[in-house]
Amino acid sequence: MANDLQGKKILIFQQRRWALRIGHFLAKKLSAEGARLAAIVMKKSIHDFVVKQQDVKYELIINQDEAMENPKKFLEGDDFSLAEICRDLGIDSIWPLIATERTHVKSYRDKAFYGFRKNVSDEEMADYAKAVYKYIKLIFENFQPDLIIVSGFVALPHIMLNLYAARRGVRVITVTDCKIKGLNIFTHDYNESTGPFYERVDELNNHGNNSANRDKAKAYIEEFRRNYRTADQVF
Repeated sequence: MANDLQGKKILIFQQRRWALRIGHFLAKKLSAEGARLAAIVMKKSIHDFVVKQQDVKYELIINQDEAMENPKKFLEGDDFSLAEICRDLGIDSIWPLIATERTHVKSYRDKAFYGFRKNVSDEEMADYAKAVYKYIKLIFENFQPDLIIVSGFVALPHIMLNLYAARRGVRVITVTDCKIKGLNIFTHDYNESTGPFYERVDELNNHGNNSANRDKAKAYIEEFRRNYRTADQVF
């Protein structure tokens, strides 16, 4: 049987502790299956680890911290209008995505958790979005991934990468909580609305298909409703 991963180009977002606990293990497995790898790395210590490790050969490594800490330097004179970025991502505005960067839009130093005091200027936030856009374009121009694996859709780089990839027919995959203890599901977008689980639910709901687990699911839902504690029961 042919190896489906042989020669496939896979981009992994190697992020913080996830990189050490899961990401590096996964990269080794994929490399052993013949996949070609590239990485976006978050956190300086993880970048140092990825660069120095000998288990996996990455064809391209992007240091996300460089883009975040000094976006203007990272841009090196390159510039992109926000309107251009929005058109390429298929969105109306970049600002709702920038709002996911808590250390940018909120000043924890001032302890103003509900004061909405910004930590950096709007100009620097825009420069950061441009820097992320620059390295995403660079990845697609120089590596052209067939698949992208992320630890989760938690911040601006993950979401921008998801949107950029989707418009080019490249699947992004992560694992998310399905609210059932001990079970997780695969999802392909930051809204958690696409993937095999959602396709199966639509199939069951829209086409009347039956499932051997239907009675088990009904029993689980009934048990959950019986034991669920509403706010007025808690306080």
